[in-house]
Amino acid sequence: MNENKVKEITKRYIQRSLWLVIALALCCMGCLTYLSGITDRPLMAPELAISTVYSILVLYIYGYSWKAVAKSSPMNLTKFYMAASALRMLTAVMVIVIYCLIVRVHADIRNFIIMFIVFYLTTLIFDVLYFSKVEKHNKIEK
Repeated sequence: MNENKVKEITKRYIQRSLWLVIALALCCMGCLTYLSGITDRPLMAPELAISTVYSILVLYIYGYSWKAVAKSSPMNLTKFYMAASALRMLTAVMVIVIYCLIVRVHADIRNFIIMFIVFYLTTLIFDVLYFSKVEKHNKIEK
């Protein structure tokens, strides 16, 4: 892959994944606002903020890491996908554990984990679909 193509793929990945996270956050905010109106539960704004910020940080790090690997050694991209997925899962578990240690209310922990997993799985599925399409397109060009 040439350098311009790598830059284009990275830029498109970051744009699309950022839109995905923002859309997901807005959907969650709407659902949480509706649910807080019909129940006595608070809005869960900190949980939503943590999930959104984590997802945005991970997508930027993943995108620019992919760019570096694709430029320097494109033959190692499969190793990168495996290592990045494992690292993402490890950081997600660390965020959940830290949240559980800070917040001691079981209902809040359960709600956070559900919300966090929705963000995690959505971005993971997006990454798999996006980069499998990129890899398939690159094999066709070769």
